[in-house]
Amino acid sequence: MSDFSAQRIYRIDPQSKDVEIFIESDDLDTPDGLYVDGNNLIVASWGPIVDPATFGTSRKGNVLSINLKTKKIKPYLKKGTEVGNLEGIAKVGDDFYITDWMSGQLLRVRKNGFKAVMSGLKNPTDPNYAEELGVLAIPEHGTNRVLFINLKDIN
Repeated sequence: MSDFSAQRIYRIDPQSKDVEIFIESDDLDTPDGLYVDGNNLIVASWGPIVDPATFGTSRKGNVLSINLKTKKIKPYLKKGTEVGNLEGIAKVGDDFYITDWMSGQLLRVRKNGFKAVMSGLKNPTDPNYAEELGVLAIPEHGTNRVLFINLKDIN
């Protein structure tokens, strides 16, 4: 679980339910969305917050990859890439679908880059993918609404 304000990611032991700090670093760039992908934790970062009242940042966040054993943090995309104020993350095949909360976009992220595949969303949060349906569900913050998107319609 990520701690947006404290630059931390916590681990909850599945047996004991004990909570421990997995990693704490300014290099996390305000971590938000998390996805375990094999031996790596993929992190959708918000970017460095300079105005806590508006969540404004000095630059946009990137997608990070953290090795679960060594805890080494590296950019998933090219170093210095500014993606957005990233919120939630889901994996579909080899692609990650990540929401940009501030711009209201759904992004498709691949190792070689990213692109907006949908815009006009109202503060999209944590997507979830139903593989058997080919549908991505995206809650919109503050709207009491969940969008169900058939990925065939946007790819």
